Amino acid sequence: MSFLDDRLARLGLASDVRTAVARQAALVSIEAGGCLERRGSRPEAVWYTASGLVSSRVGLAGGTHGTLVLFGPDTWFNEGVAPFDLPMVVDIVALAPTSAFRISAAAYRRLLVEHPLFMRAMLEMAAFRMVRQLQVLVAFKHGSPTFRVAFTLAHFAGSFDPSSGFTARQDPQGEIQVDASAGLFAQIANVSRSVLLEVLVPLERAGFIEHRYGRLIFTPQRPVWLALMRQLSVANPLPARWSVGQLIAELEALRSQIGTAASQTPHHGLAA
Repeated sequence: MSFLDDRLARLGLASDVRTAVARQAALVSIEAGGCLERRGSRPEAVWYTASGLVSSRVGLAGGTHGTLVLFGPDTWFNEGVAPFDLPMVVDIVALAPTSAFRISAAAYRRLLVEHPLFMRAMLEMAAFRMVRQLQVLVAFKHGSPTFRVAFTLAHFAGSFDPSSGFTARQDPQGEIQVDASAGLFAQIANVSRSVLLEVLVPLERAGFIEHRYGRLIFTPQRPVWLALMRQLSVANPLPARWSVGQLIAELEALRSQIGTAASQTPHHGLAA
């Protein structure tokens, strides 16, 4: 089974559908900073990341950018836009060297018509992503700098999680390592580098994150960040005015809840 065929199988697609989709896909390599889709142009393709990190973003005054949604490995994107001949409202940019399968917009439209199960799988992911994008916009409109950093960290973790709706990855316990310099992360979180470090340093001391050599490492506290992402996804109202102390207290509470739940899970051994 090929790499792409395996990923399509995880969507529950039959062999004939997987073959039809794979025939239309071409593997391409994109350097960090490369633009896959450009705001204002018609969508060119639907993409599936084999490796790397991609984001949707909008240009801001002064030459800066606002990042909306992150797409980690094993992630489809542009699937909700490509069926329509309308201008792109965001740029799609590689944040790290990326390998991705590309299906042209025209071929993708034919596949949706010819294979309803493929259409359903793509629309489910598109709907989830629209919800996540709205969450990002609300968080960054109302959030304090500490909250924006926390939300971005949780967003990173969620973008690599198989239960997030973004990815077909099947290794929920594996380590997440993201190549992200302090400058890039500050840009994504929409904070200055000095503010970023004011949050990251205490988080490192508390054992919730590692940030070294331009790399974010979420293990072994990955479940805590995923729990925070799930909590923020349904929080009403959104607790957007966190201080660093409040953030750490929230993470400590989540870590305690996860530890308690794990200790209460029954373990079945072999009978003597």
